[in-house]
Amino acid sequence: MDRQNTRARCHPAPVPTSARAALVRGFTLIELLVVVSIIALLIGILLPSVGAVRRQARITLCTSNMGQHGKGVLSYAVANQDALPNAPISPGGASIDGVYGTRGQVQAYFASRALPLNGFEFPNPGIPTMTSPADFTDVVRADRWDKLQAWNAYWIILSEYMGDGQGAQALTDIFISPSDRETRDSWNQLKLGLRQGSTVPPITRGTWPNLAEAGQQIRVGSYRYAPTAMTDPRLYAHDSSGRPLVANGPAVKWSAGQNDAFRSNVRRNRVSAVDFPSSKALFWLFYAVHDSGGDRAWFEPGVSVPVAAADGSSRSLTPYKDALKFVPDGDPLRAQSAGPMFEYPALKGDDAGRYPGFFMTTVGGIRGRDL
Repeated sequence: MDRQNTRARCHPAPVPTSARAALVRGFTLIELLVVVSIIALLIGILLPSVGAVRRQARITLCTSNMGQHGKGVLSYAVANQDALPNAPISPGGASIDGVYGTRGQVQAYFASRALPLNGFEFPNPGIPTMTSPADFTDVVRADRWDKLQAWNAYWIILSEYMGDGQGAQALTDIFISPSDRETRDSWNQLKLGLRQGSTVPPITRGTWPNLAEAGQQIRVGSYRYAPTAMTDPRLYAHDSSGRPLVANGPAVKWSAGQNDAFRSNVRRNRVSAVDFPSSKALFWLFYAVHDSGGDRAWFEPGVSVPVAAADGSSRSLTPYKDALKFVPDGDPLRAQSAGPMFEYPALKGDDAGRYPGFFMTTVGGIRGRDL
């Protein structure tokens, strides 16, 4: 038996001629193309799913950023007698009265060389707190430094409550959506300018240190802060046709400083003044960067927009479907609805037209509802 096993190991059974020929010839060209086609088909099926998963992951991270904004507001309120974020209180005084405003009231300008804020120093008189509560001509060019206000440069005010560091160190990813590559690239220029010079002037007052005209391309961040949080709720009262009921309504531009409209309408609202904390949006994603193209506005139909509510919660929603619209008189939600429709000239062709001012103008102001 052992001799037979040894002989079998030394002389294995011959491979059939047909099988040996198949092993030698390998795959034919047609078979190879079929395999490649199957692999390509599988990739084509899987890629959209992978893209959808990545998009959802970015939306989740963006919503998390909004959650950090909500927590930052609550931290600010604890440190500032229950107040919602706004420019600092004016110190007054004869030397600066008329520029920073009346002592004890919200500064008309902030983050200047004379009164730096969180490491940010802009040329005097500084950044205007509010030239209008919701001037949509500013919305069109909100990526320009000459349009800086507290609603789009809120990070100057809130950054110390959302992380460590001042100035360039305060400009962290928490203020940029993970899908907003354009803003991320431009903020690298902003941080470079802040490190190279002690100030970064708006483009209307000069060029950046060592950066020439780069300031014209700098965006102010991915998110916006609701102007209703910083102004008198009565400012947003409208009749059923959308006309403001007060003389200095949202469509009216203001002059800062000692202007009566600024003094009477810009205020430090309290967190306790919010009637619907879970339904009042304080921050939202400005450009719908998670959607195709990345340059659609937050109010356009079908886009996904993360928001932060006044109770510190955050969620991703489709404003055109989930947010309140402007409603006529007689509707139970009339006193709490979104502001009136507005023309948006930045959109061309079929996209141009009238859109709801979700989150920007809310009837009832800080006491109204957005969701």
